[in-house]
This record gives sequence, C-alpha cells and structure tokens, in this order.
Amino acid sequence: EPEAPEEIPHQTMLSCDVDVEVPNLFHVRTRDILRRTKYREFEYTSGRIKAIRSLTSARVGEETAKQIMGDIVTGRGYAPHHQQAWMALAKGSHDGGEAQKAAWIDLRTATLMEKLEEQCSVARRWWDVVDACRNLCVEKP
Repeated sequence: EPEAPEEIPHQTMLSCDVDVEVPNLFHVRTRDILRRTKYREFEYTSGRIKAIRSLTSARVGEETAKQIMGDIVTGRGYAPHHQQAWMALAKGSHDGGEAQKAAWIDLRTATLMEKLEEQCSVARRWWDVVDACRNLCVEKP
C-alpha cells in the first residue's frame, strides 16, 4: 500500500507586530503641562490628607480638622490657631516639593502676623500712656 501523505497543520491566523502612528489629542507641550498639573494636584491633595490625619491624631476632631484645612486652602488660615495645621501640612507634604515650601512660607507668614498683632497691641498701650501723660501736663483753666 502506498503511504498516506502526512498532514501538516496550517495556521489559521497570521499575527505580526506593526508600528502604527496614532495622532495625539494634545500637543507635546500641552501634555507636559497637564502631567505637571496632575502631579502638583496630587502633591497638594496627599499633603492635605496627611495633615488632616495628623491633626486628628493630635486630638482635634475630624470635622474641625477639615474646617481648618478648608480655611487654609481658601487663604483664610493665618490666625494663630492655624499654625498647627500649617505645620502638619508642611510635614505631610513631599520633601522639597512645592506644597511643602508653600506651607513653610505660610506658616512663617502666620507667625509674623501674630507677632505683628502683638506689637501693634503693645504700641496702642504705649500711646494710651502717652495720651495720659499729655492730659496730666495740660493746664486746667
């Protein structure tokens, strides 16, 4: 008997890698700006979350901590009771990052504003003393 031909399996699908250029939706510079904005947003947000956790661990209520952080974010956080929150924000931010630098600057600003208020109060009291001395020196008719 003649031998039957051997069956060789045939591939039913052909696959290969082909480079295809897909146009981007954004220009390279725009993508870079979006990437930096996303990183910056992450840096600030993660710092806020860590600061809130730090404040709540320091026996500050969670709602109070969120309110204080809300004041800080909106630019109303320069009262003396905000200094602990600025410190927590600076410590909770990435080392050397923009958020950390901004928090340290704002902490220093809050401290200087507190000292300025104290010095203004002292100056007012001294002016009261000066006015009292003037009134003593004025001749009465």
